[in-house]
Amino acid sequence: FDPVMGAAGPKIVQRIEFQVNLPTGEYDRNKDINPGNNAVSLDPYWAATYWLNPKWTASTRIHYLYNFKNNEPGYAFGAADDIQAGQA
Repeated sequence: FDPVMGAAGPKIVQRIEFQVNLPTGEYDRNKDINPGNNAVSLDPYWAATYWLNPKWTASTRIHYLYNFKNNEPGYAFGAADDIQAGQA
């Protein structure tokens, strides 16, 4: 978005972003370590910076992470048909 300007320069700048993490890399449920996690994640966020004065700012980035199910969990999960990482 365009910055909101004040008399002495910018007052606030903000942006919205939407990330999608796809399961790339090899995945083998019979191995302990995998380069891929075999699940999709969505991570939208809002970020903003506010100028308190020309030398001081306050910034934030607020995320919400949603993880979908892995339908082939590793052998360490026993007889589980699927697993799902928590939301953050």
